[in-house]
Amino acid sequence: MSIPSFQAFQEGAKFIKETNEKEAIMPLPYDPADLDNIEEKPAFEPDAAGDYWFEVKNAEERTSNAGNVYTALTLEVDTGKRNALVWDNMSYTENMHWRLKQFKDCTGTAPTEHDDYIGLTGQASFKQEEYKGKTKLKVDSFIPAGAANEVKAAFAKSKTTEEEF
Repeated sequence: MSIPSFQAFQEGAKFIKETNEKEAIMPLPYDPADLDNIEEKPAFEPDAAGDYWFEVKNAEERTSNAGNVYTALTLEVDTGKRNALVWDNMSYTENMHWRLKQFKDCTGTAPTEHDDYIGLTGQASFKQEEYKGKTKLKVDSFIPAGAANEVKAAFAKSKTTEEEF
């Protein structure tokens, strides 16, 4: 095995330097002068309680302090003004089977593995709840798919009717 010459080392360093100089440095996407006109951070307005569409973005197996396995869900909720993240848990204890049925009726699927939740969509009723001094959305109940589709169809029909006039 031969050791590269110093000349080869210099040529490599020169190539790296030239490559870096050729790459354009992208400016930040704002004008620093605009910052002088900003008063303060806008006040955060919590999302209103209501019926919203959601998609399960993440699902993790966890164990409660009592030793019960549950799935911690991260839902992306379309509130109409933004996509909010809402955390919810699916417990498998017998007294919570009603909620698993409610979720199945909502999404059309009864997951058998934690990862099976990811990508499922549906509609749920959300309420506001105080958590660590902030108002957050929390799932109140899952809406059965048939009822959710009726609401969606009625909404689409009302949009068409409004556009016609």
